[in-house]
Amino acid sequence: MKKKIILFIALTVLVVAGMALLASYVFSGGKYDNISWEYRNDVLTIKGEGDMPDFYYECPLDKYAEKAKELVIEEGITSVTGDTFYGFNKLEKITLPDSVNKIGDSAFDCCISLKEVDFGEGVVSIGRNAFEFCIELESVKLPESLESLGCVSFSCCEKLKTVHMGSKLKEIGWSAFDDCHEDIRFFLNEENPFLVCEDGVFFSEDKKTLLYYCNVKKNETYTIPEGIVKIAPYAFLNSENLKKVDFPQSIQIIDEMAFCNNSNLHIVTIPDSVTEIGKGAFGGCINLERVYIGKGVSSELESVFVLSACISEISVSEENMHFSSVDGVLFNKDKTKLIMYPAAKGGVVYEVPSTVNEIGRGAFSNSNFLGVILPDNLVSVGESAFSNSTIEEINIPASVTSLGENAFRDCESLKKIIYEGTMSEWKKNFSDSYYDSRTANHTVICSDGEINVETDDE
Repeated sequence: MKKKIILFIALTVLVVAGMALLASYVFSGGKYDNISWEYRNDVLTIKGEGDMPDFYYECPLDKYAEKAKELVIEEGITSVTGDTFYGFNKLEKITLPDSVNKIGDSAFDCCISLKEVDFGEGVVSIGRNAFEFCIELESVKLPESLESLGCVSFSCCEKLKTVHMGSKLKEIGWSAFDDCHEDIRFFLNEENPFLVCEDGVFFSEDKKTLLYYCNVKKNETYTIPEGIVKIAPYAFLNSENLKKVDFPQSIQIIDEMAFCNNSNLHIVTIPDSVTEIGKGAFGGCINLERVYIGKGVSSELESVFVLSACISEISVSEENMHFSSVDGVLFNKDKTKLIMYPAAKGGVVYEVPSTVNEIGRGAFSNSNFLGVILPDNLVSVGESAFSNSTIEEINIPASVTSLGENAFRDCESLKKIIYEGTMSEWKKNFSDSYYDSRTANHTVICSDGEINVETDDE
C-alpha cells in the first residue's frame, strides 16, 4: 500500500513538473493585416510577406514590450515600420532576414537592453532615430547593402564604440552617432566610392564637402582641411568640445545649422572665400562673443546667429559689397536695414541711424538694454525684432506701417510704446500678434489717447 502511495505521489510530482515545463513552452500569438506572430520563451517571431503594416494608434505587439528578450523577423518581411518596437525595454537581440530592405524612423528607439543586431544583407536604408538610446549596444556591423543612414539613427548609444560600414553607404545623416562612447571608432570599407572617414569626420568622396563631425570628439580646435568647399547642414551640431574652428580659404558655403548649439565657440572668423551662410548656422552658440564676416558673403544673414546671446561685436570686411557694420552692429551695405544688434552689446538706449528704414527679423532679439530710438523714416519692424529683450520703452514713428508678428514676444520689462500716429491708425495697421502672454502689460500712447494692453490671457 505504501509503495502505491509513494508511486502515486511520484507520478503526481512528475505530472505537475511536466505541466509546468509545458507551460513554459506555451506560446501566444496573433495576426494583423499581412503579418502574424508567435511569442515563446522570451522570443518574439514575426512572419509574413511584404512591408510590416502601420499600426497607427495601437500596436498589438506592445504587450511584449516588457517581455520579449529576442526578436526574430523571418524571410518574407520587407520593412520594419517606424515606432513598431519603440521602447521594447527587455529586448537584447534582433535578427533580421535578407528580405528586409528598410528600417523605419524610431523603429527600435529606446530599446535600452539591446546588445546585438543581425541586420541580414538586404537593408538599404535605416531611418532617423531608428536605434537612438539603445544604451547597451557596444558594436554595430552595418550591412554591406546599406545606402542611407538617417539622422540621429544611433545617437545616445552611450556604450557604442565600434561601427563597421560597407562599400555602398552614400548618405550619413546629421548627428547619426552623437553622444555615443567618447572613444567610438568608425571602420568604413576602403572600397566605398561615396564617402571618406578620417578620425570621426565624414566627407564626400572628393573631399569637397564636410558631411558630419561626430560631437564626441575631444578636440578643442579643429582645422577644416584645405579643399573643402562646403560644410553640410548640421555638420557640427552640438559639438560642445570645440572652442575654435579654422576655416580654409577654399570654403564657400556654410550651410544651415552647421555649427548650431556649439556652446564653447567664442570667436568665429569667416574667411573672404565664403559667399553663403545658411539660416541658424551659428544659432544657439551661447558663448559666441565676436564674429568677423569676410568680403565674399552675399547671402541673407537674418537668423544666422539666432539665440547666440553673448555676441558683443560683429565686424564686416570693408570690401564686402552686401553688408557693413557700425560699432559692432550689422547692417546691409547702404545701411537701410538693421540686421542684427549683438545681444550682449548692452547700452542704455540705442539710437538707430537715420538711414535705416527697416528693422530685420530678430534684429534686437535677446538684447540687454532699456530702449531704442527709431528714425522718423522707418517703415517696417520685422518678426520677433525685439523678442525676449529687456526693452522698457520704445517710440514708434507714424511712418511705420508694418509691425511683425511676435515683435515684442517675451518682453517682460516692456512698459510703454509711444506711437506717433492715432489710436485708429494703430488698430488698423497693427494686430495683437506683436505680443504674447509673457509680454508685460503695457500702455500704447498714441497722439490722441492711450491703449492699455492686457497681455495675460486669464
